Amino acid sequence: MKRIILFLISFVLLIPIINAKEEVYIESISIEDSSTLVEERSTPAYDGLKVKFDVGFKNINDFIIYKIVINNNSAIDYELDINTFNTSKVTNMQSMLSLLTNCQRILVGNDWDTSNVVYSSSMFYESRLLRNYNSNILDKTKAHTAEDGYLTLKSS
Repeated sequence: MKRIILFLISFVLLIPIINAKEEVYIESISIEDSSTLVEERSTPAYDGLKVKFDVGFKNINDFIIYKIVINNNSAIDYELDINTFNTSKVTNMQSMLSLLTNCQRILVGNDWDTSNVVYSSSMFYESRLLRNYNSNILDKTKAHTAEDGYLTLKSS
């Protein structure tokens, strides 16, 4: 009788391991802060790892900050593809790409531009797996695709 009970206990303990799925997914999206006249026209819609935002800005320097929680319950490394972002008018990138602790690469496109960014402290905080990462340089200084930058240009 003891052998049967031990077998059942062992089998029950193995079930979570057998059923565990390795996946990366968006767990939640929430607004952290925004300027007073920003209009969120609809709640961000996400499917898998793709997100669609519908936001209206009425004035120069309007902003909205979203917190996106991505759950990686696997051992796989991942990259963040933001190559469609046009950042030429962005002035605040503070903490924008921080806490990407398992992210190997951030892919950007030709419209990636930080020349107007005024606030960028902690932009890459704890994103240690990025190429050339230096914990002493966390602002926009390394937010480029040149040889010493943290970002990778996505090829067409």
